[in-house]
Amino acid sequence: MQMIKLPLTSALVLGALALPALAQDNPLQKYLEVPGAMTTLPVEAAKEPWSLQFSRDARAAFENFHYQMGGDHALYYNQNLSEMLPTAYSSPHPEYIPLERAIDDSIGESVRWTTSEGEMPLSEYIVHPNHRLQGMMMIH
Repeated sequence: MQMIKLPLTSALVLGALALPALAQDNPLQKYLEVPGAMTTLPVEAAKEPWSLQFSRDARAAFENFHYQMGGDHALYYNQNLSEMLPTAYSSPHPEYIPLERAIDDSIGESVRWTTSEGEMPLSEYIVHPNHRLQGMMMIH
C-alpha cells in the first residue's frame, strides 16, 4: 500500500468536504451543534473562574441530555450541580463505620478502555489530557 502525502491545506479542505456527509449520518449532530456541547476546553479550565457570559450560556442551555454530552458546559454543571438539579441533604449514620481498604493496583493495568487513541489501561486513561474522567471508585 502506497502512502500519499498531501499538503496540510489539502488535507484540511478534503476533511472539511467530508464533514457534511458525516453530519448527515450522525444522529447526535443537532445536539452537538448546541454551544457548549462539544469539548473544546481542557478540564484544567475548570480551575479558573468562568466568565459571566459562559455561566449564563451554560445555565440557559441546561437540560439533562446537554449535560450528558460531556462538553464544555458539563464542566460548569459538575462544579455547580446543586444549583442545576434539585438536591437534598442526607444525614450521615450517627456511628462512623469506615470501609475496609484493599486497594488492588493490578486493576489499573488489567482494566482497558478503547479510545480514539487506541486501547489503553485504566491507569493511563484516568490521567490522559484528552479524556474528562475526573475520578473513579470501584467497590466490590
